[in-house]
Amino acid sequence: LTVESDLQPDPGLLTAAAHKATELGDLVLAERVARAAIAAGGGFEPRLLLGNALHWAGRGTEAEAELAALQAVASTDAQRVQVAIPRMFTLASLGRITEVDAMVDAVTTTLSDDAAALDMVGGRAVIDAFGGRTMPAIEVATGVLAHPRCTPPAAQLATWAFAIAGGGLGRLEG
Repeated sequence: LTVESDLQPDPGLLTAAAHKATELGDLVLAERVARAAIAAGGGFEPRLLLGNALHWAGRGTEAEAELAALQAVASTDAQRVQVAIPRMFTLASLGRITEVDAMVDAVTTTLSDDAAALDMVGGRAVIDAFGGRTMPAIEVATGVLAHPRCTPPAAQLATWAFAIAGGGLGRLEG
């Protein structure tokens, strides 16, 4: 209602609405409200939501353009990783695997926090598993999970890599 009203748009409210629309799986609404939040002066967060909504809606080329632009302005380790993870999956979905490797390497060299770097490594393991590089994916995922500063996102990505790689190797038991 706010988007179509004559009220002054509140970027925080619109960003929260974009989050909720994303949680509910309404990607059309998530995109619309995220774009309104951006137009109202919202910064990084609604742009990330927009990039994710475009990716999940199967609009990889548009998602990559948004995420690449956002990657260029990400200013913290957390922001760089928050953009790089969906960007690596978007590039992979577009079949641009060599660009995934280059982007992951470029982002990883900018990270000062080893825990943030683990998120990148976990995401790379997922890409390896999807690409049929099952043994490297399992080895990398094992290292991520064994790391003393393993973050919940890194653990989730490493576990996902295990599941994909294990299935590819015919290891279907827990």
